[in-house]
Amino acid sequence: MGLLTWAMASLVLTSAQAAYAAPKDGQGNTAERKATPEEVAELQKLQKIAGQPAIYKQLAGETTGEMITTQAFDPYVCTLYPSVVHPRQSSGYGSVGAKPYTKCLVGTPSQISHSSVLYIVEWCGLSWVPMASRGQTGYNTRSLTLTSLEWFCKNWNTSTFVQTTNGTSVQAGRTYYSSVSTVKTPLSCGK
Repeated sequence: MGLLTWAMASLVLTSAQAAYAAPKDGQGNTAERKATPEEVAELQKLQKIAGQPAIYKQLAGETTGEMITTQAFDPYVCTLYPSVVHPRQSSGYGSVGAKPYTKCLVGTPSQISHSSVLYIVEWCGLSWVPMASRGQTGYNTRSLTLTSLEWFCKNWNTSTFVQTTNGTSVQAGRTYYSSVSTVKTPLSCGK
């Protein structure tokens, strides 16, 4: 039983040290670093609501010239949708990616931005390895779709993929935030 306890403790430590990526250059290459416990907790929180759209909110306490005591929803009713990771037709199904998008119902924000990371899920879901990342910004638009994030497969092995997207929307000088995650999707595409 001691060996089993040690193995489980090792797996828990591995999940707290899951890989996280940040954009390295304009070519979509990523630089790996270890995730902080807070980032791992955020990824786990996102996975619980994976596949669900998220309304943009203003963070409590954000400095905007007035006191904000609770999260405020944006007046333009903007929602970030996660899409689903799928084989991309544009590459002859040799790559995978997702197309998250924001849609606003009432007004036109001065800016909408997306920042997405595509992960391959390994070690029974305990490690998310970043494969590609991409950002995009649109100005004076009611919707924005990120279509440029993709990762080219190295073989046809079945692998599990997840894509996370953080979004911001700027309306009347105030910034609103949203985060979504796709569901974990097994596809015949691996490294």
